[in-house]
Amino acid sequence: FESISEEYLTDYDYIQQLNKRKNTFFELTHPVIEEIIELSSKILTTKETSNEIKKHLSIISESLSKEINKATLYNKDNISKSIVKLRENISFLKKIIFANHSCSPLKVYRNISEDIKNTTTNNNIKFIFKSFLEENDLALMDAASLADILDNCVSNSIKAMAEVAKKELVIKLIKDDLRYFISIRDNGCGIDINKQELIFENGYSTNSSTGFGLFYAKETLSKYGGRIYVKSSKPWVKTTFMIELQKNTNKNK
Repeated sequence: FESISEEYLTDYDYIQQLNKRKNTFFELTHPVIEEIIELSSKILTTKETSNEIKKHLSIISESLSKEINKATLYNKDNISKSIVKLRENISFLKKIIFANHSCSPLKVYRNISEDIKNTTTNNNIKFIFKSFLEENDLALMDAASLADILDNCVSNSIKAMAEVAKKELVIKLIKDDLRYFISIRDNGCGIDINKQELIFENGYSTNSSTGFGLFYAKETLSKYGGRIYVKSSKPWVKTTFMIELQKNTNKNK
């Protein structure tokens, strides 16, 4: 839109390239921005910014849905302004989300570590903890929710090891370039491969509990762009749950 002029309207190659970019916008960019708006509403960020994003997204979408012609040229300044405003508001929204909903996974663990150690000791469980994270490694997640999810996963592991003579629980905090991971491993009864997705449904339980804990974990992590899943399960040998968290890329800004 910055470079388009009347002479380009008859340039077949230029119009083809422009149409490809239009398709990319509607197939990739537009759905992602709508997901950002939905995410922001779930975690109670400012409605004003979300509404601004919706407004400018609508202006761009309406313009791009039409055929490129002279009318497009007359409107290109408005489209360009909306693109700039859209980027500014998404950037601002990102800062709000990270500022209000960040936590250190290592700090969260340390806050509940005493309870975990006491519980594992009382249940004759060998407990191992390893961390490859620092306290200033921040994730997109609020601390209280992450603590609840960790506590629930540990509780589930302890129940799964009820009939095991030599119980072992291992928690690891690890990371790659894009995400943080919390691995919770036990040597309990395991999860049948056909139930590894069912256990995250609301009300589903394998041990007469409410069936809400893992559902809550899945839904809460999803709000922040994370997830929880069964990485692997071999009954009475090793079952590993994995929690993935988005990094706070603004922590040093």
